[in-house]
Amino acid sequence: MLPSKLFSKVLVDIPGLAFEPSNDFHWQPESKTVWFVEGMLETNHGQLLLAHELGHAKLAHSEFSSDLDLLKKEVQAWAEAKKIAKTCKIKFDENLAEDCLNSYRHWLDKRSTCPNCSQTGYQTSANYHCINCNHRWRVSSSQTTRVCRLASA
Repeated sequence: MLPSKLFSKVLVDIPGLAFEPSNDFHWQPESKTVWFVEGMLETNHGQLLLAHELGHAKLAHSEFSSDLDLLKKEVQAWAEAKKIAKTCKIKFDENLAEDCLNSYRHWLDKRSTCPNCSQTGYQTSANYHCINCNHRWRVSSSQTTRVCRLASA
């Protein structure tokens, strides 16, 4: 099943969108492309993941300014996915949305935890700063790499 058939009511609101099969679901704002896993589109789970990516597209999400901004955009995209699911008569699974959001929350928690004293730090660009022990560390800008905190000058 092509995504355009299932989501035809939603796609009129998002002109110029392209779809490409992939090994995962993701949104690429530069090319206005939604990448999807072809074999999963027959499942409710796959349809909801696609609805989530369409949520990013509909909200015109692009760059994020911080880890917290990324989490905020993920929450917004799931809220939009819920509306899309209702429009397209897809059963929305709150547990799936929360599991996905929890993976981002866990990622954010690991990145923001001070490697020196284990307190939560705050982010300034790609660096974190601990107000407890004054330690600073850098994190990768990638969302997909494992969490690795490096000492920062």
